[in-house]
Amino acid sequence: MIEELKEELKKLKARLDVLEKENIELRTENTKFKDEIKRLSAENTKLKERLNKNSSNSDKPPSTDDFKRRQRNIKKSKRKRGAQPGHKGITRKKVATENITKHIKFHIEDICSCGCKEVVAKQMKPKHQTWELPKIVPNITQYYVESGRCKNCKKRRTAKFPLEVPKGALGRVITQNNHVFASICAVFKLECLKIKYKMNHFALRARLLITATQQAYSHLQKLQSA
Repeated sequence: MIEELKEELKKLKARLDVLEKENIELRTENTKFKDEIKRLSAENTKLKERLNKNSSNSDKPPSTDDFKRRQRNIKKSKRKRGAQPGHKGITRKKVATENITKHIKFHIEDICSCGCKEVVAKQMKPKHQTWELPKIVPNITQYYVESGRCKNCKKRRTAKFPLEVPKGALGRVITQNNHVFASICAVFKLECLKIKYKMNHFALRARLLITATQQAYSHLQKLQSA
């Protein structure tokens, strides 16, 4: 009986030693997990701070701000949409008759519901006006150049254009307007790409430059291998 108890005690001690070792290993692993959680939480806090930074609370330029729609807290009104009763309507005033450029008149051509075709006490009243932009006619300027020979040395001479005369076929006003329109289109495309990819202008330009360089390099390699 005593021998059996001693054997049982030895087994329990051995089991206790194993459990103590497992406990130590689990505590060590738990400490590692706690350190990893602290590191990840600190990293998460830093990333949140970086995401919350914008041009209003840091030294970042406004071009780096992400596009976010502002949520407007507007309470729903019980009134119907549109003008409310008592509102004075604002419409385009009709132009005086002397300023009208074209008059079109419509006469009564259909038959009355009673079957009569004749109409008496006729009156032509202005009912509707439409506005149309005039046709744009370009101002074409032709430059003449005087040429001749020198009376003394008989050398051929030709007049020179002044600096204000444009070299191309388009005038200076059209050329400048084209440049302004192209710049507006480029800025609009950049803003659309900024909203789509959530990147600032500098990052987008760098990405476009890298993509264009890669495509040019791949095309050059194809030409060299051909």
